[in-house]
Amino acid sequence: MAISRWPILTTLTLLLLSLVGSVEGQGKGYHSDHFDPKYFLPRENLITPITHPGLFTFDGRWTLRHESYQASTWQGTSFTVLLFGSKCNLQLRPVAQGKVDSYTFYIQVDGGPLRGMQIDGFDTSSPDHAIMQVAIDLALDTSSSPSSVLTPHTVRFVSIPETPLRFEGIWVENTQIKQGLTWLHAQDAIPSIEFIGSDIDLLSGRPPLPPPPPPPPPPPPPPVPFPAPLFPTPPPRSSAHSLSNSAQFRAAESLSLRHSHITTATPLLPLTTQYFSLSPLNASLPPPPPPLNASLPAPSPTLANTDPNHPKNFQIPWHFRAALPGSVRTKLPDALVLDLGTLDVVVNKLSAETYTHQLTLFLARLLNQGYPDRRIIVLARTPGGIARENPILQANSATRAAQETLLAATTAAVKRLTLADPQAAKLITLHTFTPSSSNPVLDLEKALCRTVIPPPPSSYLPSFVTNDVLGMQGELSRAQRRCKELGSLRARVNFVEEYGAGDVLWAVALVGLAAGALWVARDTVRGAVGYVVNGGGGGGGGEGYSKLG
Repeated sequence: MAISRWPILTTLTLLLLSLVGSVEGQGKGYHSDHFDPKYFLPRENLITPITHPGLFTFDGRWTLRHESYQASTWQGTSFTVLLFGSKCNLQLRPVAQGKVDSYTFYIQVDGGPLRGMQIDGFDTSSPDHAIMQVAIDLALDTSSSPSSVLTPHTVRFVSIPETPLRFEGIWVENTQIKQGLTWLHAQDAIPSIEFIGSDIDLLSGRPPLPPPPPPPPPPPPPPVPFPAPLFPTPPPRSSAHSLSNSAQFRAAESLSLRHSHITTATPLLPLTTQYFSLSPLNASLPPPPPPLNASLPAPSPTLANTDPNHPKNFQIPWHFRAALPGSVRTKLPDALVLDLGTLDVVVNKLSAETYTHQLTLFLARLLNQGYPDRRIIVLARTPGGIARENPILQANSATRAAQETLLAATTAAVKRLTLADPQAAKLITLHTFTPSSSNPVLDLEKALCRTVIPPPPSSYLPSFVTNDVLGMQGELSRAQRRCKELGSLRARVNFVEEYGAGDVLWAVALVGLAAGALWVARDTVRGAVGYVVNGGGGGGGGEGYSKLG
């Protein structure tokens, strides 16, 4: 009986089709759109001072709140970041202050000129603008063709008081960054100064904060992300214009310094209160304890008992710290430059005794509550230096007499504190100079060269050997080269001044011990040298060993 082949062929065909269908189904599932998203690499990455602490440094007064970093309203507050690539987006969280005519800040790429960044006016309190991304082009040379190599750039963001920066991080092209401490050490090596007061701008006729212009009609808000077009010159009659054109700002930029400015159009006493109300990268300071503590011994009738703001009446040793626990670190200023007194004594006719008292207390608080190990430079001027077009001060005999009173009061305050405190004598320097009414920037540059910019390191070889022959004196920094051009470069310190008398004595003692040991073992050393020279005694008839006996 013959068996029909059709049922068998049909069965085999159905099995083959089911197998092919299952394989095709597996293939479609493997290449489907439901691929696990964790394996997709984003094209951009948000870097923050918390996720990448080795890429950020802060200068000036900042507050840290809810993972956002807000600049204070002091002029010149800035942060510096190391970015890779030619484009980035700054993620802002603007401070809620209602409608603003424009949102302005500065950037500086690789130490070049400052570039103004301006966003058209918008409502900073609106939820629609709670988070903004500002596109920034870092390319200095737009003629070069795009490259896959991400070039590193050191970018500095400078805030202005009207629209203080408040940011969360920066969006950059996604890349793996293995950043060591080299860049941070290079940033720390740049001298950083904090200006307190701005008498030099008052004398030159530039007030710290000029009146703002009338607001223009607000334009419609631009879409997100907000492009930040460059403006060729700073906006007129604003704090940004005042800052970038001030003598302090221009002198510090000429010397390639990191700088911040504690400047207000107020006398010293209110400035002191504002100065200690906020510390670097700290949201708030603890309230000071009561001026007198019952647990302390009975006070004596001194200045500390009559003034509640005297440093001895505070239990906290100092407020300003380089970093808080669990937060990023900030760079504290290497030197404080005080340029004060003109508003107090010359304009408001404050007596010399009162100003001396106030300045002495302020200097003491700087040492005890601010920076106990930072240098303090107190600038003092001889009478003169008032510009002809100055709208505030007039160059007459009354003004010169008031300037002489200010010079004497400043000198007395520094002398009083340095005589009473040996530590203050090491840190406080009084620099007196004769100002010029024509070029205040040059005056300040020379003053900073003679007080803040460190001298070149000492050389261990005689000058006739190292002077442009072997290049042993080292390369000068940009600030030192500028000071050399001005003829104000400080002389090289000698070995004792650089390392201290104690270290020098230890070094001399160690060298003496080593020389004594070599003198005692001189016969052994000569024998060893002869042994090596004569080939270990081989073929020398034992001459190599004769000197050891």
